[in-house]
Amino acid sequence: MAKKRPSNAADYAEILIQRKGQPALKGEMWVVDGLLTVTSSDGRQKTAQVGNSRPAGLARLMLLELGEERLHEGPLSHSPETTG
Repeated sequence: MAKKRPSNAADYAEILIQRKGQPALKGEMWVVDGLLTVTSSDGRQKTAQVGNSRPAGLARLMLLELGEERLHEGPLSHSPETTG
């Protein structure tokens, strides 16, 4: 189940990555207790420790990974969370 952004999130931002010849990637990011969570517009999520990284840069990479995973896995309806 996807995590929702808590009200105490230290850093929150919407992310938009526009790529030439490809659909834009949209999502949001937030940091709580040193953990960065990125949610794509289709609801997929990734969480990672921030460490010494800049959260915005790491979030962009994570959103790109989520976009690539979506392309390789197909529709969200085929993911293990939504099939029974």
